[in-house]
Amino acid sequence: MMTNERNELRTILANYTNNDVNNSASEGKDTDEGKVGMLREDNRKLQQEQIYLQESCEETKRLCEEDLQKVEHLQHELELTTAQEESLLQMELRQAGAYVPSKRATTELHSHQPRDSRRQVPLSPAHLDFLSTVTRTFRLSHAGLS
Repeated sequence: MMTNERNELRTILANYTNNDVNNSASEGKDTDEGKVGMLREDNRKLQQEQIYLQESCEETKRLCEEDLQKVEHLQHELELTTAQEESLLQMELRQAGAYVPSKRATTELHSHQPRDSRRQVPLSPAHLDFLSTVTRTFRLSHAGLS
């Protein structure tokens, strides 16, 4: 009888041991599957973020190119406006009888003439004051146009 009981206990023990092993393996498998699921979700989110960042980068590049074109256009407009204002100022100075060529015009004039043919006429303080007043008036009158 002891042997029977012993064998029966061994069978019960083996059954419980197998169940414990199976349960542990099953729990480990469930845990691993959960971790794999979380990693897949993280991967999906990272891929979405990468797509968003690439699109943002492309949009930023496009906006930078547009801004560069705007800046170049504004620079060109500024150069044209400056040349027009300079021309108007020279015209007003000619009409006032106190024409002084711009630095650019003076440079161009001197580069085309022999050195001996240039004549320098010093301006009197009255002429300098007049030119300063005309220039200031011109700038103030055109400042409202901008």
